[in-house]
Amino acid sequence: MIEHYVQLDLDGSRIGTWEFTDVECFRIDSEPRRGGLYHYKAASANELWAFLGEKNAWFKEGPSATFHRLDLLAGLYHPRMARPQEPGWFRGYATSPGEEADRNVIAKARGQLAVLAQTLAELCQTVHPEGANLEVYGHDIRNLLILACTEVEAHWRGVLTANGQVLNRPTVSEYVKLCRPMRLSEYAVSIAAFPWLEPIAPFKGWGTTDKPAKELPWWRAHNLAKHDRDNHFAAATLKCALEAVCANVIMAVAQYGLERALGDGSLLIANYVLPEAPIWAPNEIYTPAYDPSGWRPVDYQF
Repeated sequence: MIEHYVQLDLDGSRIGTWEFTDVECFRIDSEPRRGGLYHYKAASANELWAFLGEKNAWFKEGPSATFHRLDLLAGLYHPRMARPQEPGWFRGYATSPGEEADRNVIAKARGQLAVLAQTLAELCQTVHPEGANLEVYGHDIRNLLILACTEVEAHWRGVLTANGQVLNRPTVSEYVKLCRPMRLSEYAVSIAAFPWLEPIAPFKGWGTTDKPAKELPWWRAHNLAKHDRDNHFAAATLKCALEAVCANVIMAVAQYGLERALGDGSLLIANYVLPEAPIWAPNEIYTPAYDPSGWRPVDYQF
């Protein structure tokens, strides 16, 4: 059985990436791999680990030098699910190794997000987004909410499809499967143009009950206002529209990382800030293959 480990030093930085079998290990980020300085063999797994931890002086340099087994072998990644490629990266500094293949998808998503952000900015020039005004509703606000939620659903469907899920008529009960692997509930967005607003966390609490649609008030409001405007027109508030636009920011970043999703140096990245984002454990990072085979996608097992 082959397993890959990342080895960290005292400050949490990567020392090396290792491949382990039952009776040997070697660094895959150092040449030569087998037969080199960092290649060890033993009669059993227990003896191998004992040798590394007790008998090898180099291994014992620095009291915190530790091994963390990677969830994915080096060179593997989940499509459209961004993760850091170095331990300790957080607050949006995750990436997707498949971003080059998905460049058209990214460009379209960024273009649609720019339209949503511009529409929201124009609405907020008429209705100041503060206090009681957040409960204001109207046709333009309803239209923005519906369009923003439609785009969120496009993101949800895209990620599930990219990971091998066959979708017929999916509901939020199926989309909620994305919350845990993408850590959606851990993101919050601040809007620089409206610094008085508290950070917006549209996915907070998602997946904590058996009724995921009701855990997203902005999504429920969009459904009510879309399907029964006469009786639920007032559900489509400015607050819900703000949350839905921020949900799009989070979905884009959670797929491709902050700079790639919003555009380095763009107005989007200047206006939409992530005060809260997942802190990924060392075992969750994506690690390069360190050989010519390069990156390879593997479906997330929901």
